[in-house]
Amino acid sequence: MRALNACNQRGGRILSLFDLLEDDSVSLPLAGYLAAAMRSGVSLLVGANPGRTGKTTVMCALLNFLPNGVALQAVEGRAVLSRAEHAPPGKACYMVHEVSPATYYYAYIWGRAIEY
Repeated sequence: MRALNACNQRGGRILSLFDLLEDDSVSLPLAGYLAAAMRSGVSLLVGANPGRTGKTTVMCALLNFLPNGVALQAVEGRAVLSRAEHAPPGKACYMVHEVSPATYYYAYIWGRAIEY
């Protein structure tokens, strides 16, 4: 949870998949599919327009469905990506909050780190 809470740039409670269902942001069939996919260990990419469109909200809501025993590791540079190459499959989920040249947010990467 610490890694997910660190993504919370605006404060307040991090929304769950149930909140997204209640707000009609996702349908029940889509929510079920996404939760099952995350539980099986698929990769996830969330993309949308800049600022306040819900990218981080969706990412955090779905990361709660990672399989048991999978560690969540924020990628904050090339060193973490290098370690990821040698990690046992299925034991860690590597999260990049945003691909951006900004250097002041948690788990943002840019430049050589994304060329990996």
